[in-house]
Amino acid sequence: MTIDYYEATGPDMSATEKLLVTARRIELRLAAIEGHLMAAVEAASKLGGAGVQRHAPPFDPTAVEAAVETYWTKHGRAPHGALGIVTVGGVATTWRAIDSRLTRSGGGGLVALVRALGMRLDATPLGVIKQAMLAYRQDHGEWPKPVGSEDASPYFDVRPGVARWPTIERRLYGGHKASGLTGGWTMARLAAEIDRQEAAAASPGVDATPR
Repeated sequence: MTIDYYEATGPDMSATEKLLVTARRIELRLAAIEGHLMAAVEAASKLGGAGVQRHAPPFDPTAVEAAVETYWTKHGRAPHGALGIVTVGGVATTWRAIDSRLTRSGGGGLVALVRALGMRLDATPLGVIKQAMLAYRQDHGEWPKPVGSEDASPYFDVRPGVARWPTIERRLYGGHKASGLTGGWTMARLAAEIDRQEAAAASPGVDATPR
């Protein structure tokens, strides 16, 4: 079946075909928006807009990092590859272009940069979560709980507000591929397993088999 991406989805189309149509429409709209943004940058350069240059300078990782820090300070969150104009080293560009340049330079893209700056929670394997929970228990005398919005950032080496215990609970229970978590766990279950292992180490007769 030939799909005309400009036609409305019809009742005879399968769910997969409808998804393809929707995805294509989104792609076209994003491309159009990006074109408008870059046209605005070009127009500003022709008008001699302050701080805007027509030609991109050599790639400067330090200037990119400074732009990311500025975005964090202003918005309280990390930038991503979504559309939007940003000034890097006095030159107007887009975050998408920055992401592309970082990827081509072998740096892993914008996501890798914000992770390195502690602005994004990285993979959290079970062992990492265990150590974070143990550190929390040492500080507070009890296990952390996945309720409210308590900040877990100090225990995952990220900036304040980036990691929260409810997020860790969701990764444990629902699974998180990048962390190697298959799901089915909870923070309470992990805490109980640690308690059991510690009891077994203190008293050899205690069964430390995971449950």
